[in-house]
Amino acid sequence: MAPFKPDLSSSQQSRQPLWKVSLSVRGMTCGSCANNITHNLEKNTGWKVNVNLLANEATVVYHGSKEDASRVVDAIEELGYEATLNQVVDADESHKESPDQDRTVQILVDGFRSDTCPARVVQALESCSLGSLEVLHGPSVVKPIVEIKYTPNAPRFTIRQILATIECSDGNFTARIYQPVTREEISRRVDADHQKNLLYRVIITVILTIPTFVIGIIYMTSVPDHDPGKMWLMKPWRVGIGRAQFILLALATPVFFGPANVFHRRAIKEIVAMWKPKSRIPLWQRFYRFGSMDLLVSLGTGVAYLSSCAQVIAAAVDRPSRVDDSNFYFDAVVFLTLFLLVGRLIEAYSKSKAGDAVHSLIKLRPTTAILIETGDDEAQTRDKAVPIDQLEFNDRVRIPHGTSPACDGLIVHGETMFDESSLTGESRLIKKSAGEPVYAGTVNKGAPVVIQITGAAGHSMLDNIVKIVREGQGMRAPVEKIADVLTSYFVPAITLIAIITWIVWLVVGLTGAAPVHFLQGESSGSWVAFSLRFAIAVFVVACPCGLALAAPTAIVVGSGLAAKHGILVKGGGEAFEKASRVDCVVFDKTGTLTMGGEPKVTDSVLALGNDDDEPVLAGQRRMFFFAILRATEESSSHPVAKAIVSFCNSEIESSSLPQQQISISDVEELPGKGLKATVIQDPIQDPGSLPITEIAVGNEVLMGDLNVTISSEVSQTLQTWKTEAKSIALVAIKTHGIDIDGNSSNWKFAAAFSISDPIRPETAGVVRTLREGGIDVWMLSGDNATTARAVATQIGIPDSNVIAGVLPTEKHERIAWLQSTLQVDTKQRQRRRPSPSSSNGSSHPSRLAVLFNPFGQRQKSKSPEQQLEEGSGSGSRHEQGEEKQTGGEKMEEGFDVHVNIDADNNNNNNNATVAMATGQEQEEEEAPKRRRAIIAMVGDGINDAAALNTADVGVAVGSGSDVAIASAGFVLISNNLATMVTLLDLSRAVLRRIKFNFGWALAYNLLAVPIAAGCFYPIVVKGGGGGGAGESQGGDSADLHTHVRLEPEWAGLAMAASSISVVLSSLALRLGWWGIGFRPRKVGGAS
Repeated sequence: MAPFKPDLSSSQQSRQPLWKVSLSVRGMTCGSCANNITHNLEKNTGWKVNVNLLANEATVVYHGSKEDASRVVDAIEELGYEATLNQVVDADESHKESPDQDRTVQILVDGFRSDTCPARVVQALESCSLGSLEVLHGPSVVKPIVEIKYTPNAPRFTIRQILATIECSDGNFTARIYQPVTREEISRRVDADHQKNLLYRVIITVILTIPTFVIGIIYMTSVPDHDPGKMWLMKPWRVGIGRAQFILLALATPVFFGPANVFHRRAIKEIVAMWKPKSRIPLWQRFYRFGSMDLLVSLGTGVAYLSSCAQVIAAAVDRPSRVDDSNFYFDAVVFLTLFLLVGRLIEAYSKSKAGDAVHSLIKLRPTTAILIETGDDEAQTRDKAVPIDQLEFNDRVRIPHGTSPACDGLIVHGETMFDESSLTGESRLIKKSAGEPVYAGTVNKGAPVVIQITGAAGHSMLDNIVKIVREGQGMRAPVEKIADVLTSYFVPAITLIAIITWIVWLVVGLTGAAPVHFLQGESSGSWVAFSLRFAIAVFVVACPCGLALAAPTAIVVGSGLAAKHGILVKGGGEAFEKASRVDCVVFDKTGTLTMGGEPKVTDSVLALGNDDDEPVLAGQRRMFFFAILRATEESSSHPVAKAIVSFCNSEIESSSLPQQQISISDVEELPGKGLKATVIQDPIQDPGSLPITEIAVGNEVLMGDLNVTISSEVSQTLQTWKTEAKSIALVAIKTHGIDIDGNSSNWKFAAAFSISDPIRPETAGVVRTLREGGIDVWMLSGDNATTARAVATQIGIPDSNVIAGVLPTEKHERIAWLQSTLQVDTKQRQRRRPSPSSSNGSSHPSRLAVLFNPFGQRQKSKSPEQQLEEGSGSGSRHEQGEEKQTGGEKMEEGFDVHVNIDADNNNNNNNATVAMATGQEQEEEEAPKRRRAIIAMVGDGINDAAALNTADVGVAVGSGSDVAIASAGFVLISNNLATMVTLLDLSRAVLRRIKFNFGWALAYNLLAVPIAAGCFYPIVVKGGGGGGAGESQGGDSADLHTHVRLEPEWAGLAMAASSISVVLSSLALRLGWWGIGFRPRKVGGAS
């Protein structure tokens, strides 16, 4: 097939649809296979390829048409692998949420008897008048699957009614929802088939190995020479060859062409695919970048078997009186094949276990649910067990004790306790009552409850977790590029080493340079066989699998551990690698360091009229004002706005006065300041009404923009609230003609509210733990500086590490500023613990050097305060932005200033060394080596999305918005902030294990290949026995020599053990043993 390289420019490609193809790939055995597929497919213009060796899966993203997916299959099969198309989706649309509750399903209809049956099904569906329904693809006799799109409206119009409509159209029809096989199930089937195939081959080989062992090992080495049985076996039968070798030939032949054929067949496919006429691999590349583990094994066993057969043929031609048994490797072929197959079987089983995380999550979901059906009389209900894929949005489902909800929902009746540890890692039971959400995968540990479905099958939190874990496991870490380079050239390099080994030993032997006792006194003609044993060992002992599995297995196991502790790894290996090197963590305040869920109004100040107003009139004005304020704040989703709405509701409901119905229009959201609205009311009002035309709710910046005068008494009250770590919301009103005090119309102060957002109980412990670990902790807030500092003081963040008064649109700019400002002294990477005296955060074990003037300007530079003040009206929604705070000193003209915070300072004052030098006078040899700090941002709201995306590591807390979660590399499902410490610790553990795996796999090959090649063979140990890695040699019976050597059989066993050990090393992360597995730290204050 000709390569698919459309002649399109980048702009033309970008205008074509973007498709994502998922394929199941059979035949991949090592990293060389994955690299081969990736390297060749990426030669196609615009193709982005990701091959997952553990999941036996490949994903290709390309611009073009949907039909081009078949080209992807053809391209993989051309390389000698089997590819099955699993799914083709629009890559652009797959990331978009449906704006409505439309549902697309496939229905399998059994019972078709003629060609008219499909038409009856379509007709029945199109005539359905219960609701909106569209037939996308009709069924056929060959493929009785109909695809429909409809808008459910439970309980009147659901998928259950649609299935009943199909079955009523013909009594022979049975309809059910068709569920395509999941990627995990396909992968498990491929693994199961592979393991079963290997098991059959192992059984056959074991059966043939038993007589081989008896004849080739026991009789030839342990039985006395005068034994009749051994004499009969060793006696030459034909052409000077003993009967034993002919028996071993009969045993080795079925092994070589039977069980070992799994290696030969794949190796031949690779060679044929590479050298066929239409191959897309460049000619010069075929000589230095080819092959896989199967090719090495095939070459090793092939050389052993074919060289032995060649000896038999040569003996038949020359007819010598006797041919020495050491020239034959028939027993080695059998043992080598057995060890290789057993190793491959254990490796396949271990790899399948490494990817069990997703399957374990899927098993949390039940298959059926108890649906509460309503009869003609809505008061009459009955319970019915239905498959979960027949549940719809708004269906009511009963959750008995000890069962799990099939879908996400809200409790509408009952109160109970739920175990959410399977999703969030929280061990304690969570109390749930009416109106609170429950999630699929959790377990009801209390009384039965009734829930109303809010997320049908496929749209629950559990489904999203499975999707994120699945995608994260397939994302590669940058460190894997090292393995890619090594495995790409591994097979050619080993092949060259094996050939050189054979030639060198053959030349050394034939020229007489090697001692005669190397051959145990045999004829010089056996040097060929002697040198071949080294070459065979080299072929077999080399193992690229360990290098290829080092990172993927650790990442898969790490992702599973993360999910177990309530952490979703969206960024895969790259996210783990960056998180392991984090130097600074920046927390958003509201909703991250604080509870954020339900802030409360704790204090209020009202200025609605004269003090001498009648009580009734004052009360009416008060209720009218609260009605206007409530209507205004209901237009906002900000947590502070919700707190004010709740406060207004409580005030209005507690009053005996009639409630006012208010309408507003022209609501204008002012980012970082608040909002304004126009009040609509009848000009003829009762005496208690206020002639308000406009209202503004926001922070002090907004009040300043509107020229609102705030009295000194109120200002003093506001300052008190700020020092108590409370947020401030101010209200100003504008009236008809004259204001409520009889003065000329203008914006006037009307009310002030303090909103308390409790700090999470574990926050202080998390901050302390991070700082003890040498990580700088900063706080980013849109709140006023006084309130932000008050919160920081309570949780142990230094005032110098607080950035306050930040507009929502400026958060990502502050992250970028930190990235260009904070630097790490690479010579002082060792983390140190702070002194006990540094309790207030003024002295901390920072590894950061703060570089102010990150842009390297040689003109008068701006201080951090000036940088933060750029842009008018800094401040957040409902919060004051007049003060912006960061640590640092003002710049002097023409100088670069570095502030190094001394980690060893035990005093409360930072010991900062300020080094100032002009650009021409800097002495680079004396300057410490620095690199940019790695910044992690932790946030939860829509306003944090850009900042999460800008940071090196974005972490979204579980209660965050969908936008924030989409922008993050990690998602903390649990609201417990202590999981942030677990995340960083786990990331370091995963990266350490990857490095250990790489080191072990590389060290194994660097040591094993020279031993197999005979580099240490001249080393002689007197008086030793052979063993697996040694060989008894001697010129006579009195002189016994043991040489350091790795026989081909043991080389195969060592190769299998190397890859198995890498997989087991990654699996060991699951153990809670110190120094071997991963165990999360306990954080003080965390529940």
